[in-house]
Amino acid sequence: MRTDQLITHILTLAIAAGLGVLVSCDSDEPVAPVCQCPFQGDFDEDGIHTEADIDSLAEVVFFGRPLPPNPYCPFSRADLDCDGTYNSIDLNILINKVIGEGNYICKPCTRRRPRERRPWP
Repeated sequence: MRTDQLITHILTLAIAAGLGVLVSCDSDEPVAPVCQCPFQGDFDEDGIHTEADIDSLAEVVFFGRPLPPNPYCPFSRADLDCDGTYNSIDLNILINKVIGEGNYICKPCTRRRPRERRPWP
């Protein structure tokens, strides 16, 4: 197999696996989007989910505050369950994260959804 065929094959496998791939600008091959979502639910971008993030998410959900850009993420910063929308369920997920009741924030780049909570007995 030639080197260019091998590279194309590896890139195809990486894209199929959902991995972000960067390709040199000198290449004629299309550039696959890179998935980076470092601030899911973290509106002040300090790396920690806090009460300030809960306030910011509440303003987004209930009052329509504009969202900060999240250009390399397939979901908005406010969509914590990766269902394509943001609502009070996402707010509840963030509150549970902040008070230490669990981490149910989805991971958009790995396409893994959070484990479901069991209903009350």
